[in-house]
Amino acid sequence: MSYLLPFILLFANSQTPLRSEVELKKDIISIGIPARDVVLSFSHDDKVGLLLNDVVDAQTTSKLKADAIYDLMQEYKRQGLWRGDKDNSPKKRVPKTVEHMAALLSKSEDGNREVGCYEFSSFFIAAARSVGVEAFGVEKSSSTGGGQIGHVMAAIRLSPGGRVWTYDLQNDSRGYSPGLRILNDLEFAAHHYNHLAVSAFLRGDLVYASRMIAYARTLFPESASFMNNAATIHAAQGEVRLALADASAAVLLEPKKALFHYQLGRIWALQEKHIKAEASFKKALQLHPEYGIALRDLGRLKLELGELRVGTGFLERAYAADKRLPKVTLYLGLAWLRLGMLEKLNKLLLEVQNEGLHREEVVFIEGLGKELPKPMSKARLKAILREIRNKEL
Repeated sequence: MSYLLPFILLFANSQTPLRSEVELKKDIISIGIPARDVVLSFSHDDKVGLLLNDVVDAQTTSKLKADAIYDLMQEYKRQGLWRGDKDNSPKKRVPKTVEHMAALLSKSEDGNREVGCYEFSSFFIAAARSVGVEAFGVEKSSSTGGGQIGHVMAAIRLSPGGRVWTYDLQNDSRGYSPGLRILNDLEFAAHHYNHLAVSAFLRGDLVYASRMIAYARTLFPESASFMNNAATIHAAQGEVRLALADASAAVLLEPKKALFHYQLGRIWALQEKHIKAEASFKKALQLHPEYGIALRDLGRLKLELGELRVGTGFLERAYAADKRLPKVTLYLGLAWLRLGMLEKLNKLLLEVQNEGLHREEVVFIEGLGKELPKPMSKARLKAILREIRNKEL
């Protein structure tokens, strides 16, 4: 798909003059992103317009055109051409651009049809702009979000400088929505690089992940979410000082976001700064009391510190909050082995097996149970937790 066809775009949260896509691409290059890596996920050409139907063309106002585009996109979903991914948790799959989504509208196209909020919004914005509607991206504020992706929607203004009307294709809704940050086009483009970074990180490509998150932060430097993701990548690369700096900055920018306090606690825990780690985990839980991943890691920390029953209590809450969490079965199983609570342990393992969850964790715990003639010793538990910790460093 060509990036060279000009179109009118709106920097929705500023008085920046209307600019073409060519100018936007030049801006991205001028602030340090190589031309070969420039991606505008919401880029459009005449092909996008051809995907719209006569109903869209017949509408007389921006609102009616936008509503018609929303209805058409919903129809594509009903036909199974796109499958809405309503889970904002990190994904390994590479994020789609408008070109990729358009290709999926061919029923013969063989490919992953899952589409998330940013991808839906990119297509909506491209389609709207192809018919002269000044659509833009918005970011939903949240104090309890647990993912590394966040929630993005498309929007229009009902009048110049007027209220924002959103189109949430991921959750099948439209209308006024509180707690929004309006994104300019550079900030909206940054989200694609953030998705690329998260995808690469989950696939184990830390070099590419590091480059993509750097691009995202170049385009949207005040994004606390991107700082948080950069901290994750830095920690995985062993760059602990950088990780702590980014995680701390995210907390300072958005102190009411549980995820950011959890991230800071996780990095402190990797450095065995137990008091600081515990304080950060507890702050995350103060903001989000049933935050499964924070409960899990605080539980593990307490096991490491020898506070067995307290740690077990946090792990039981973590399992109740989200039994699908990686390692929650492992840590809870280890705690019950140490306590000699074999009846509870067997019930846990059976339940997890029946739901097809955490097979490797179940096998590991069952192996330990057969190996140990009596409740696990304190020294053995610490050694196992240490081994797990070392694999994470």
